[in-house]
Amino acid sequence: AKEKEDKKREKEEQKEKEKEEKKEKERQKKLEKEKEKEEKAKAKEEAKEKGKSPTDSARTSTASLSPTATAAASAAVAAPATPAATTTTPPAATESAVKMRPKIGGVTPGIQDRMSKFQTQQQQPGKIIRQPSLRNKGVTPPSSPTGPASTPSAVRFQVPENEGSPSWLAETRTQLRKERASRRVANAVQSDSLLSAAAMKTGELDESAVARIEVVHSAIRYADTMSFDVKVSGAFQAFMDATDLPEQQKFFDEFMATCNLQPTLCGPALYPALKAAALNKLNFKLRKMFTLIDNRRAELLQKATSCAALKVIIAGGGPVGLRTAIEMALLGADVVVIERRPRFTRHNILHLWDWICTDLLRLGATGAEILGKSFFHVGTKNLQLLLSRLALLLGVQIKTLRSVTGLHKPTEGSAMWQVEVQTTDEAKTKTMHECNVVFCAGGANDAFARSLGFESVVMATSSAMGIVAHFENNRTTVERGMDEFSWARQYNQKLFTSLNNLGVDLENVVYYQGDSHYYVMTPKRESLLKFGVLRKDLRPPENILSKENIDRAKLSDYARVVASFFNLPETSNLLPEGQGVMLFDFSTRNANASSCKVMVDNETGAQAAVMVVGDSVLEPFWPEGLGINRGFHTALDAVWTLQRYFSSGAASDVKEMELVRDELFTCIKSLSAFTKGNIVLDDVKAYDLHPSTRYKQWRERKGNNNNAASRAQKTTSVVAPITGNRKAFSAAPTTTTTTV
Repeated sequence: AKEKEDKKREKEEQKEKEKEEKKEKERQKKLEKEKEKEEKAKAKEEAKEKGKSPTDSARTSTASLSPTATAAASAAVAAPATPAATTTTPPAATESAVKMRPKIGGVTPGIQDRMSKFQTQQQQPGKIIRQPSLRNKGVTPPSSPTGPASTPSAVRFQVPENEGSPSWLAETRTQLRKERASRRVANAVQSDSLLSAAAMKTGELDESAVARIEVVHSAIRYADTMSFDVKVSGAFQAFMDATDLPEQQKFFDEFMATCNLQPTLCGPALYPALKAAALNKLNFKLRKMFTLIDNRRAELLQKATSCAALKVIIAGGGPVGLRTAIEMALLGADVVVIERRPRFTRHNILHLWDWICTDLLRLGATGAEILGKSFFHVGTKNLQLLLSRLALLLGVQIKTLRSVTGLHKPTEGSAMWQVEVQTTDEAKTKTMHECNVVFCAGGANDAFARSLGFESVVMATSSAMGIVAHFENNRTTVERGMDEFSWARQYNQKLFTSLNNLGVDLENVVYYQGDSHYYVMTPKRESLLKFGVLRKDLRPPENILSKENIDRAKLSDYARVVASFFNLPETSNLLPEGQGVMLFDFSTRNANASSCKVMVDNETGAQAAVMVVGDSVLEPFWPEGLGINRGFHTALDAVWTLQRYFSSGAASDVKEMELVRDELFTCIKSLSAFTKGNIVLDDVKAYDLHPSTRYKQWRERKGNNNNAASRAQKTTSVVAPITGNRKAFSAAPTTTTTTV
């Protein structure tokens, strides 16, 4: 059936193509006929003119004009014409032609001022004027009777040394577009002067000539508003189009250099300086990014407290860490992100709930970046690039190949806590960074968070393994026609029975299409042993996924059987080793007992707030795809708590701050696709930093004072998830009572 549909679609496309070719041929024939008519008409007019002397022609054409126009026309006839003068119209000649043209047919040209401004701007180096074409209005400029219309030389730029790079391509593309526009307006001005000469001969203009004059006026008016710097726009476009973090940082430095800003400029002072230097040099499309930031910041500061006094260190440059950095930078904090990896390498595709899509659109994402046929999703790498792009513009520093190894009390001469940062190379160079806020966003099993005393509870289930497979997306017709799906055995027994007949026994299978074909499946242990993926059934369970016990070739074959079953072409190969197919265990998950601590130095009284966010505070149940959807909530909850209690760098009531943060954490613990209707509000467009816009429990409490006294005897419970082995969870204390 799919082959028939493909053939039918190809036939329809072929028919449409033939129709378009037929229309194009007819249009060409029509244009040729019109051209022949015009040539015949010109030949007749020239034959008539040969019978009259130049003096008689001038007397006849100027009889109905004003005295000034008559004198100008007589002077033009008396002056001898040279070939150069007839083929090229210099600016001075154009101005004189505009001055001598009278008011004709009720149309007042009035373009002298605009012409002067246009010529002045054309002479300014580094600027190109963008104008519409006469042809875009359905009008063809008349050609000169003695030769083609002249085209003033367009302003050109020096080819940069990095010829062939993305920044050079973006700059060249912008430059060529501006040169074409410049030539079009020059042709419009040329035809305008020719029309003026025709008016002096006949004393009147037909409707088409009047329309052409109006087009010239609109072209010059448009040119007045579209002057911008090609090099700055090209550098900014290259930064926006970067495909990896090192490339993005490199193009951002080049963009800063084109704006004459020092590369060392960072922090809250960067964005105002960058906006002042670059905004007027960007085209309308690229200015939207700055408008978005201004609107978002203004909206946020109306409802929240500025955090300009805070120095923030974020340990982890994943999606949640970068989202946290953006929110803190919008509130005015000085933010540094420490990331262990040198670049964004994760190809996993993340399932997005509606509120995440809305949040990303507010941060500058486009419909092309949020994908999905049946489900909204985005690649992890693409999401990180989108967030880091905005973070860099806000002055956030992203330092790679480093990890956070400790938090130390203030030393002599310093009033702030210090974070120890170590490089990941062999040198293991250590540096100290002052801060009063630290975010732990290093993912599951975050060693830094554990070193600070955050206790985790291990939630165990029966043995559970997952396979992630990435296949090349060649974007063929067959691949584009593949449907996305998410199936569980209990909802489609027939499908999973068919897979079992092929030797593949699964509990769940998910397919998303993005930069790659992304398959996620949860196989049974017996199926992997029978297929040969696992060589031995080792005990304890953690040993079964050791490198020595996995047959990589069989694992690739296992993933290929599943992909082929769902009609993926054989031409789509697995991505290279390390990215193509992975087998992992998710039998256990970690959840923190608390999400916030305020460190206090007894000697100096200095405070440092430590917030744990994302998978570091609550590892998601992997098959449900909860990581990003709960992670963004934890980021916003942590930032709201900081601006509410810690905006000055010190909390007046430490216990209350910790208690409020943990209450928000309690709301998140039981959030899943099945329970979200009872926990979060339905109006996702109204979601904001404040918890009352997101959580039903906090919406009900919005009118209360929520002070510490009203929660003095409140019991905070660690809620176990619906799935999983509660015996392992009950080994740790499940209830803690805090009295303030």
